[in-house]
Amino acid sequence: MEKIKTAVIMAAGLGTRFGQMTDNMPKGFVPFKGEPMVVHSIKTLIDSGIQKIIIGTGYKKEAYEALQTEYPQIVCVFSPRYAETNSMYTLYNCREAIGDDDFLLLESDLVFEKKAITSLLVSTFSSAMLISPVTKFQDQYYVEMDDHQVLTNCSTDKTQLNASGELVGIHKLSNVFYRKMCEEYEKIVDEKPKLGYEYQLLDMSQHVMPMNVLMVDGLQWYEIDDVDDLKFAEENINIRNMAKTVYLGMIGDIMHPGLINIINQGAKYGDVMIGLFTDKAIATHKRLPYLTYEQRKNVIENIKGVSYIVPQDEWSYVPNLLKYKPDYIIHGDDWLQGPDKYIRDDVFKIMEKLGGEVIEIPYTKGISASSLKEEIDSLGVTPQARLASLRRLISAKPVVRILESHNGLTGLIAEHTSVEINGQHREFDGMWASSLTDSTSKGKPDIEAVDLTTRLHDLNDTLEVTTKPVIYDGDTGGKLEHFVFTVRTLERLGISAVIIEDKVGLKQNSLFGTDAIQTQDTIEGFCNKIKAGKEAQITRDFMIISRCESLIAGKPVEDALERCHAYVEAGADGVMIHSKNKSGEDIKEFCLRFREKDPHTPIIAVPTTYNQYTEEELAEWGINIVIYANHMLRAAYPAMVKCAERILETSRSLEASEEYCMPIKEILNLIPGTKKQ
Repeated sequence: MEKIKTAVIMAAGLGTRFGQMTDNMPKGFVPFKGEPMVVHSIKTLIDSGIQKIIIGTGYKKEAYEALQTEYPQIVCVFSPRYAETNSMYTLYNCREAIGDDDFLLLESDLVFEKKAITSLLVSTFSSAMLISPVTKFQDQYYVEMDDHQVLTNCSTDKTQLNASGELVGIHKLSNVFYRKMCEEYEKIVDEKPKLGYEYQLLDMSQHVMPMNVLMVDGLQWYEIDDVDDLKFAEENINIRNMAKTVYLGMIGDIMHPGLINIINQGAKYGDVMIGLFTDKAIATHKRLPYLTYEQRKNVIENIKGVSYIVPQDEWSYVPNLLKYKPDYIIHGDDWLQGPDKYIRDDVFKIMEKLGGEVIEIPYTKGISASSLKEEIDSLGVTPQARLASLRRLISAKPVVRILESHNGLTGLIAEHTSVEINGQHREFDGMWASSLTDSTSKGKPDIEAVDLTTRLHDLNDTLEVTTKPVIYDGDTGGKLEHFVFTVRTLERLGISAVIIEDKVGLKQNSLFGTDAIQTQDTIEGFCNKIKAGKEAQITRDFMIISRCESLIAGKPVEDALERCHAYVEAGADGVMIHSKNKSGEDIKEFCLRFREKDPHTPIIAVPTTYNQYTEEELAEWGINIVIYANHMLRAAYPAMVKCAERILETSRSLEASEEYCMPIKEILNLIPGTKKQ
């Protein structure tokens, strides 16, 4: 959601409860600690990034209009019926000035700290009522919400409901919500001119659209309705608008004392804003976190010292620093060296430009998130966590990188191999359980000669020593009745996806192309198999991916498009398009044309023959997953042949060991549980 730039202040009322104080000034100009309440609100809104402030005026409108000289952000909208109506009419009267904007909505008789505004601005709710815990001194509306933070009831009598908190009187409204409010209000404005907008918001949330409730604890605020309120507020309410904002970037997957320490240190300088890295930001540099973004957010927002959380969608801090303009950014001093040093350099440049300061905290000795993560990884992963990870990767990364694995050792290679390229961490995201390499490693032809039970028995060796997602090569899927049981078995083991090809009869490897007979199933027949598989699965995370053999069979791209769109309609979670054409042009044409109609369904490619293209180029075509389908086996075979030949040539293993073999200690160190040599 784009950050809100507009606010509306309701300031049309007579303010009669202030007595003689409002004979010569509107209520919003009643001074709080020497400054008009409305000026306090205007300054806080501008300081929070609001660029347009609409003031709904009525009584003594000239006072608000005079503010436009000092604050050009102000747009005044006069409500001629201010004496006979209430706030809802004033809001309704601002339709033209609001236009298509989403906006913040507040009253002119509120005093509050900046935290109230910032909390709403960074909230992911499109429309929300701001509430704080129930206090003994406020006289407000009491709010009730359900487990999903949706408003269910609102009343001035807290005995009538299970109060979650008190309504602060500051809201965030989407334009859609506001327009629906206006449509309803037009029907009743003459009948109920004194209707207050809190009750109208409640009515809208119950009958038209949901309204969320945002709880902000520890917020200093007060609604000043009369002279007694003013006296109490000036004596008891400490508005901390000068509190600084401290930005702290965090993955937050494994919380430990070092992170708590840095939060506590940041809180000494001001309100701590956590820039919580999204899966998208993390995936191009590290393994995905164990917890999803929402799970991590739920944990961190309940940590003492955290004021609010915003998503950080990039590994670089720069976009969020420019967006939120914090006074400080705090970070451990571990980024002085290593791959994050360039990030540190960028942060210093931006903070100098913003007039802010970088605070570096000594790294907590003896505690490391990466070492904790290694210990957790050594314990393995649950089937459900492994199964769900592929969908998260597809959502987070431009391209998901999958490497063929046909035994436990190749699984370890796929799990642990990584490189650093220009400061960016690269590794494989998962494994491909190929029927070709499973069969070939057993010396058997790739004609589905190795049965499911045998393949899964061998695959278990890989599952025991790895944590990354596995995509299973299901060949044709077999008979429809058998495929149902295959799906259930794979899902139970924690396999993330199965790919089945739209062929029938005795399997012939696709790379033979038209040199072998490639008989495709009918569209209807293959769609029925997809539907049966989807009905059989239990979790929403398991994926059934349809592999289209049209291009392999020598058919045109149009045939492949027709089939793949039908497969998606039948429930396929992705499409794999295959070709033995070395140019790759047919794959490119398919992808670009498929994306014209379907921008979201994942496309999987196996660039074995058209391997001149990089992952980045394939991503530009719209491809989401790249499978390196047989390279581990193909790399192993020539090395083993050369090693065997060298032993025969020399009548000993010395030369073969030196030229072709890695030290046995290095092999042993690959194996989990082996004492490091």
